[in-house]
Amino acid sequence: MSADAGATVDPVHVRVSRTIRADHDELRALVAAGFDGVGGDGVAVHVKARGRRVVWFVGCDRRRCRRPVVALSGRRGHLLRRRLDAERIGGRGHGEPVRLAQPLQRGMSGRAYDGVPSISSAPAGTRHLVTLIVPPDPADDGGRYPHLHSYHRARSVEPVLLREWRAEFLHLVAHEAAHVDQFRRGLPRSEVACERWAAERLGTWLCEQRSHSQLALFPSG
Repeated sequence: MSADAGATVDPVHVRVSRTIRADHDELRALVAAGFDGVGGDGVAVHVKARGRRVVWFVGCDRRRCRRPVVALSGRRGHLLRRRLDAERIGGRGHGEPVRLAQPLQRGMSGRAYDGVPSISSAPAGTRHLVTLIVPPDPADDGGRYPHLHSYHRARSVEPVLLREWRAEFLHLVAHEAAHVDQFRRGLPRSEVACERWAAERLGTWLCEQRSHSQLALFPSG
């Protein structure tokens, strides 16, 4: 089966983009864990890689320069969005421009749909679609963790400490799963309720992980 062909996991249909450099089976297992207590019947989850933008680096040795200066591999220079501008500045003796691909932003985001958008490739029978956007390499956190998560649309909920990418991913899945539950039951779209459920589900999952680790260290029998 190809990396993004999709797989049904308890019974969520999960599709993971080929460009995501993480264990796809582990991502699918985390999706299943995030839907625990809600159920994934009729749900398709698409896990996509966050996009990147292309910028151009041009070296600059001037002590005083009106443009913002950055350091790349020990060399001072400028980042420019347009290749034409980079070539123009590089032509003044600054050297050849270097093409770089930067993530648009770090972290993860998601959205749950009450239905399925017409442009979606979700399988037949899907009643709710969830899209999750993650970095191409979730483990390459750039010093993001530990991260104190606080959702601006649910300020009354106590912030949650996320120590690594799996915790952030599971918390995100559980939040969107709670939205699916709201859709099914005709409940108000409450971000506060979703954040509280996600924090509870994350706490349960972390306890389960600690129990599994202890069993591995001290097996019975």
